[in-house]
Amino acid sequence: MSAGPREPEGPVGSLPAELAPTEPRSRRWRRFGLQLAGSCVFLGIVFAIVDVDTVLGAIAKLPLGLWALVVALHCGLHVVQAGKWRVFARMAHVPMTAGLALRAHAAGQFGGIILPSLVGGDAVRVAVAVRQVGHAEAVVFSGLVDRLVDILGMLAIVAVGFALVPSAVQAEALRLNLAVGSALLLLGTGAWVGFRLLLRVRVLRRLPRPLARSLLRARRAVRAMKMHPGPAAAALVMSLFVQASFVVTALLVGDAMGLHLDVRIWFLIWPLAKMASMMPASLGGIGLLELAFRSLVAPFGDAEIAVAVALVMQTIRIALGLVSGAWWLAATRARSRGASPR
Repeated sequence: MSAGPREPEGPVGSLPAELAPTEPRSRRWRRFGLQLAGSCVFLGIVFAIVDVDTVLGAIAKLPLGLWALVVALHCGLHVVQAGKWRVFARMAHVPMTAGLALRAHAAGQFGGIILPSLVGGDAVRVAVAVRQVGHAEAVVFSGLVDRLVDILGMLAIVAVGFALVPSAVQAEALRLNLAVGSALLLLGTGAWVGFRLLLRVRVLRRLPRPLARSLLRARRAVRAMKMHPGPAAAALVMSLFVQASFVVTALLVGDAMGLHLDVRIWFLIWPLAKMASMMPASLGGIGLLELAFRSLVAPFGDAEIAVAVALVMQTIRIALGLVSGAWWLAATRARSRGASPR
């Protein structure tokens, strides 16, 4: 199989021209500032309504070894995530190797903590892959499908949590959670339907030629994925495994810090909190995750310890990004030295 067109080489981490942000730099920095302000506001609200000493005391209970173990587990789970993305890319006829998928995914994790609003981890992940193999539209589309499957996996886990939560007394507290989950499901369905409508031939003919060409290539990628239902099902199973494992690691951290909840409740509220933190109202979900998780835990357990757990999980995400970035840079430099003429 041909490796496809290669993008021109450039500095490590720079974006190919077709993936570079098109909006003015001032607008990107303004959005960055607004999201940074949003994180500060959300964190200010959280710390205004909790006892800071209780939060710090709960954090102090977490053994450093357990924290390091969870970071290592998350690194392993993201290796699976990279493999899942590669499945979708290969289904779209992108000649992506396992090594490239891992390097690009690691770069995306690193980009997610240093460029959470200006570019974003997903854009960095795509840029690294496109620089090596081309196929920009197919790589972008496979990345979008990968993220959609992750959200569907989280919604499936939430649905299981709703089905298994034991007490009818808790039904009143779950109404808000159900509304949030339903809204996310409707938004995802609407986005998918809108995308499918854009791919209709009669619609493509009315669009500007460059946009129509890109959407046509994405349409071909959709058809290619439809021809491989087995790998698609395997990728969905991988997503469910990874998302469920993320819940288990959060449960381990929470239990060590004194947040003792029914396992079934964990599978309900942690994915909901993570989905709430995806809204572009804060910088990388900082502040929003803590506030959302506190609100969701309040009917079931200690809301102040919930804030401490969310803060610790944020540090684990940042540590994961730093480890991923260090590995990506080392792997990229080793690959460059190996490819240079002797």
